[in-house]
Amino acid sequence: YQYQKQQQTVGDRLAQLQEIEDNARIELREQRQKIETRQAEIARLQEEQRRLQLEMSQGGQELVNTTATTQKDIQEALVRNEQRIADIDSQLVQAILNILVENEKRIKELNSRISQLQQRLKYQEVRAKVAGKVFDLQAYNGFVANPSEKLLEIVPQDQLLAEVFITNQDIGFVKEGMDADVRIDTFPFSEFGDIDGTVQSIGSDALPPDENNQYYRFPAKVELEQQALTPKGGRRIPLQSGMSVTVNIKVREDRKVISLFIELFTDQIESLKQVR
Repeated sequence: YQYQKQQQTVGDRLAQLQEIEDNARIELREQRQKIETRQAEIARLQEEQRRLQLEMSQGGQELVNTTATTQKDIQEALVRNEQRIADIDSQLVQAILNILVENEKRIKELNSRISQLQQRLKYQEVRAKVAGKVFDLQAYNGFVANPSEKLLEIVPQDQLLAEVFITNQDIGFVKEGMDADVRIDTFPFSEFGDIDGTVQSIGSDALPPDENNQYYRFPAKVELEQQALTPKGGRRIPLQSGMSVTVNIKVREDRKVISLFIELFTDQIESLKQVR
């Protein structure tokens, strides 16, 4: 619930930022319209100035006989137009500069807020690389994740492996790529059959004895060709993490197979015991 509430808060803030950005765009559009209006006014004044100048040039002899007052009026009109154009140009340049400065400031603020929210989202959400079932969950509401601490463990879907331990006496006979038979202890072999497998990898270092295994052993992984039992005439039974199994590794044609008693199916975390 708390995570959903945090997600809602972040979503609301993103919506607010979007609204601010939309308003900034609207204001920018209005400023552009004002600029276009002023540019049109400049064009009108320039056209009026050209008209007055044309009248002066076309007047010819008539202007010679025109009173000094009329000439003064025309000159004053020209000066006023030029001054008006200069004022509008100055206002136009200043307006453009103000818009650019203000928009740049708002863009930086928006980018900063978006980065902060994205960073918060990054810290609030942890994604696994694979899909599967979660167990041994260590996280809780308010938990602060640390790279050195385990949050949980995941058993990948449709990627179950059998992890076995091979003793010093047998390690010399087992090689990667050897065939293996995997039998599910819960389901009798005579009725449900077994699953073909292949030795996928063998650890290079021996593990020391512990409470569950009183001997030095090498970890190995057996890849399964299928992830379910398919008894004849029966329904398909998917494998699950935690199932106890027995694995027989085919060492040589003329030598009896090594029979390994596996406690659990696992992705990379469970162990098994060996029997001869």
